[in-house]
Amino acid sequence: MTGCRSNEGPARRQAGYTLIELLVALGVFSVVVIMIAGLITRLVFIERRDMGEQAIEEDVRFALEVFSREVRLAYAATFALPDDTGKSIVMRNQNGNCVNYRLSAENGTLERSEVSAGGTDCLSASFVGYAPLTSNLVVFDVLRFDIPDNVYNRGDNRLDRQGFVTMIIKARALNKATPPLELQTTVTSRQVKVFPTL
Repeated sequence: MTGCRSNEGPARRQAGYTLIELLVALGVFSVVVIMIAGLITRLVFIERRDMGEQAIEEDVRFALEVFSREVRLAYAATFALPDDTGKSIVMRNQNGNCVNYRLSAENGTLERSEVSAGGTDCLSASFVGYAPLTSNLVVFDVLRFDIPDNVYNRGDNRLDRQGFVTMIIKARALNKATPPLELQTTVTSRQVKVFPTL
């Protein structure tokens, strides 16, 4: 029988993967998974940092806008720092009401209160019902107000110079990944008249 092949010849190699091929494939797959996991972790970190920076910028921008508008229209001769730390400032606004801006000791936010009061001086004890100007996501580590010496009355019910307020801020987001924001700005009052005594 010369034309027939026998099934009893050398063993044929079966189709499949060897152990070495499986280990190499598993190693390549593991490296790809580790790289993807690292990339996702980095993207999440960047997203959190960016959200924190955005929260700080929005809160500080809004607070500065409200504060600056009020200082520009306030009676400069009424600017006063009720304590030695400069964490609070009082003034008479354009409506003649007493306004107090302060750093909250409880949660580190900027707060504002307005009361209607007679006389010329605004006493810090008369303020109640503080409204926060910043969210709980941002903490002011430093908030300090500074005013120059009192502006003087020239004698004709006008000031001899404009008053101004310097505000120093160092704020941070509760998210630890976000770097703090440090800022200093000076706002000048446009009101050159002395607050009329009642």
